Amino acid sequence: MTKIFQCKDLDKLDEKGKLKHLFKKLHRQINEETWLGSGSEAAAFYYDHEVIKVCPKRIRYFSEAGHSSADLFREQVNKLQPFLVPVKKILYEDKHVVAYTQEKCQLLKDEDYKSPYIVISFLQLIIFMFENNQLVSDIGIHNLGLLDGQLVVFDYHGLHPITRNGHVRRHKWWKRPITNLSNFLEYIKHKGNGFSDNYKKFLSGLPECRNDRDLQRLTKLLYKCLDILLDDAHLHDKEWKKIFARNKLLSSTL
Repeated sequence: MTKIFQCKDLDKLDEKGKLKHLFKKLHRQINEETWLGSGSEAAAFYYDHEVIKVCPKRIRYFSEAGHSSADLFREQVNKLQPFLVPVKKILYEDKHVVAYTQEKCQLLKDEDYKSPYIVISFLQLIIFMFENNQLVSDIGIHNLGLLDGQLVVFDYHGLHPITRNGHVRRHKWWKRPITNLSNFLEYIKHKGNGFSDNYKKFLSGLPECRNDRDLQRLTKLLYKCLDILLDDAHLHDKEWKKIFARNKLLSSTL
């Protein structure tokens, strides 16, 4: 049997005959010719100038959310625009899988991802997630892109809350996202006075983060880092416009 998805969990479901209804409805959209790429938790297909994502219901998002509703998934993701690529339409779902569409974006790995504009945009993304108590477990170059010139996450199946009932839920919840943030920040050699001190305080505070108050304190340090980067940055007018537009979506009360 040809493994159309090239994704372990989806191919297993296919081999067990559990995706017959999916293929019956979407055989023109989901096939070997339209396959675009796959990750550990999903497969992507190019169709009609959009991307169709197919993922198993066993992704982290559903296990953390306590439900298996694709509509609720779409609703939550779309509240996090423009930092997450919106889910446009749910094409299919059953107890095993969900298939939905999203706009096709430029892959960040194919762009100049070491520019100050991208680094600042990524820091804004982390702050936005901290403020909304939602974090994608693996935010790296491989699941980031540009949509209308803005940095976006297009793979968010690991979306989950940082705290629940006011308390941090997992030990080292920050490890992968913040490692990626540190990697991005290394691309900017001169970061302005006070940046290193504030960022070191942020990093040292992560292991001690236990509740919402601690998370808010860490977010304040990231705001200080962001302000320093903005004061020291040299960007094009179009880049400044996008940065300031995104800043308006961040809380100004911290």
